Amino acid sequence: MEATLAELDRVQRTLGTLLQIAQAEGRGREVAQDRLDVAELAQEMIELYQPEAGARDIALHFSGDSTAPLLGNRQLLAQAIVNLLENALKYVPANGQVSIEVVQSSDETRLTVADNGPGIPPEDRDRILQPFVRLERDRQQLGSGLGLSLVAAVMRLHGGTIDLADNNPGLRVSLRFPTKPRTSGD
Repeated sequence: MEATLAELDRVQRTLGTLLQIAQAEGRGREVAQDRLDVAELAQEMIELYQPEAGARDIALHFSGDSTAPLLGNRQLLAQAIVNLLENALKYVPANGQVSIEVVQSSDETRLTVADNGPGIPPEDRDRILQPFVRLERDRQQLGSGLGLSLVAAVMRLHGGTIDLADNNPGLRVSLRFPTKPRTSGD
């Protein structure tokens, strides 16, 4: 019975994530956006995940600008940050490190989640952003392969980009938001 309930919960989470992706992709520019502080949001998510990181002996910290205002959908951006943190905490070994850095310039706001886990090979980085794609080595881990595809959908919705790179060791995921709103001529 417990195994059935666990599987039902996993299926329910998968369907919920698929719905979020579909909603994010279907909304286009019509999504509700407000002024928010992405640095403050990132710090809130770190505070939320600090107990889990501590229980796994993983150092979790924030660096960069103390404020970084931008126009965005708070709920979707929070979910994107949560997905990145959950992935990092899932794959980083005990005594590892996960960090979020937020830096704002005149051109863009960049939020980077970096860890010292196994990383993602360069040849798999574009593919891993697609729904249901998982690396062969990660098949034993719980998950559906939807986390990074949701993050990519949220970034498209916000006119931003997602970049995956080596952290030597580990993975560095950078979310780049344009500071200036796009116009029809962009």
